[in-house]
Amino acid sequence: KALLHQAAQVNAPVIIQGLYKNNLKATASKIQSLITPRSKDGQLQPFKAQGGIMIDPTWFKMYDIKEVPAFVITNQFVPCTDSHTCKPQDYDVLTGNLSVLDALTVFKKKGQAKFHDIVDRYLVLAKAH
Repeated sequence: KALLHQAAQVNAPVIIQGLYKNNLKATASKIQSLITPRSKDGQLQPFKAQGGIMIDPTWFKMYDIKEVPAFVITNQFVPCTDSHTCKPQDYDVLTGNLSVLDALTVFKKKGQAKFHDIVDRYLVLAKAH
């Protein structure tokens, strides 16, 4: 839940590879429970959803993601397909149990310099919250 909230603060997508328990209804229910905040007395507040989740296994293949959570920084928005492949110099990937702010900080310190402007824009948003 915390990661979803942090991603929403910086307008970053959260993507899952497939269905929860291989079931669409169970997946929809799980996503709803994750993005719908609760009041102090524990009641769901359905009209105040925070963030969202996309189901898209192609991202995991495009960026060779084998572990989650994973954070990706890229300036390329053309999907990697059979006719257009992603090369490691086209993106940076970081995996581990990190906050969005911590992941951005690592990208800034250790990531490719050509992505620093993108990272800086996200850092401004992350630090504003």
